[in-house]
This record gives sequence, C-alpha cells and structure tokens, in this order.
Amino acid sequence: MDEVRGRVRAELHARLVAQGAGDDFESRGVFDEVDRLFDRALAHDHPRALLLPARLPDPWQPALSLDFATHRRGLAGRVVRFTKARVVLPVVRWLYEHGNENFRRQHQVNVALMACLQTLAADQARLKARLAEVERRLGGPSR
Repeated sequence: MDEVRGRVRAELHARLVAQGAGDDFESRGVFDEVDRLFDRALAHDHPRALLLPARLPDPWQPALSLDFATHRRGLAGRVVRFTKARVVLPVVRWLYEHGNENFRRQHQVNVALMACLQTLAADQARLKARLAEVERRLGGPSR
C-alpha cells in the first residue's frame, strides 16, 4: 500500500511541476513536507481548538452560536427565545448544513487554512527557540 501511495504522490508531484509549480516544488522533499502539512490541516476538524478564531476581534470572530434578542418581556419573551434557540435554530442549521454541500466544503477549507497557519506558526516558534538555543551555545547574538 505504501508503494501505491508513493507512486500516486510522485505522479501528483510531477503533474504539479509540469503545470507550473516548479518554483515551489522543484525539490521533492519540499513537496513532501507541504503535503504532510496539508494532511495534518485537512484532518483537523475542531475549529474550537484553533487559536486564530479566538484571537480575531469581535466583528471578525466566527459566530459559533447565535444570541437572540427579543422585544418581548417576561414569560412570553423567554418562551420565544427558548423556542428559537432550542427548536427553530437547530432545525434550520441542520437543514442548511446537510442540504448545502458548498457550506461543508467552505467550512472544511476555512478550518484547514486556519490549521495550516497555526501549524506554520508553531513550527516557526519551535525553530526560533532552537535557533536561540544554538546561538546561546555558540555565544552569538540572540534576537
């Protein structure tokens, strides 16, 4: 099975280079590392475990739940809010998400991009720490 995966990846690499991605993937090692990064990002399906959405300012933060305001007071307002939040919204969300393939695709792409950014940022932080450690050992300047 590993041999088949290797051939498929080699063909994909050759096709991408032939279609103009040679600047990015002229090295097979670079292609393999980018492919691993995308594999990890595409396997990530928990947006609440991502740092980027949590760091965005309020107007840009993804809405993971809705807050319903009402002009009704007292018991009637509470009943309307409860019905909207616990009955109507879940049904509408289920219908929209399960009936709209574009929504699922866009959501997966958004999560994958945020996971890629998070992975790259974590890798960069690890590399900076390693570089600082090497510079410290060699007595060079640390930034």
